[in-house]
Amino acid sequence: MPFNEALFWFGITAFGTGLYFLVEASVKRLYSAGLTTIGLLACAYAVYRHYHPEIPAISLWVILLVLTWALLGYDVYLHRFQRLSSEITGISAEQRKRIKLAGVLEAEAGKADWLAMELERVSLRYSKEHETLIRPLGKNTLPDVIQKDCEKRLLSFRSQYYGHIGTIRYHVPDFHSTIMDGPSPREIEYPDLREELKRHANMLRKLAKEIEQEQS
Repeated sequence: MPFNEALFWFGITAFGTGLYFLVEASVKRLYSAGLTTIGLLACAYAVYRHYHPEIPAISLWVILLVLTWALLGYDVYLHRFQRLSSEITGISAEQRKRIKLAGVLEAEAGKADWLAMELERVSLRYSKEHETLIRPLGKNTLPDVIQKDCEKRLLSFRSQYYGHIGTIRYHVPDFHSTIMDGPSPREIEYPDLREELKRHANMLRKLAKEIEQEQS
């Protein structure tokens, strides 16, 4: 493949990826903007050189050299900025990590409260469809083919429920509660699960406050 064509496709890929990161906000804005700019410049150069072949070609080693020094410079800047930030605020990287963890726990405590309320709404949906929700996490509660609205609502609840557990296990592997330690599937009845979620939320909130007090 000719160098111009390869450079153009590289530019298109980088430009599209950068735009995706900007829209989704899943990567730092500086990274996204940098990747988008690099892709745009690569496409522009490839197109311009296609119509003006007389201009000097840029060797691949020059591009790699510039990228290497740019990434190295940014890495040095990032570490220097983090060190200066810690010196100015008096907060170490470990302290920032703990403070962030407290925020995650507060958010997940709110999520557990929401799950308890959502479970009530799912139960009401079952009642409206003339059925009774007995064991929300039971093995045989949901049929193989889900068709009813109440079953779809329960399936969504389960997805949120297990996602919440996965988040807690990722951030605090040694955290224990009846919610975290329960088996799957779990033959627990609806009122008991709702109360366990409320207690679980209070435990998360308590742990978050303890971490905040440690850092104050």
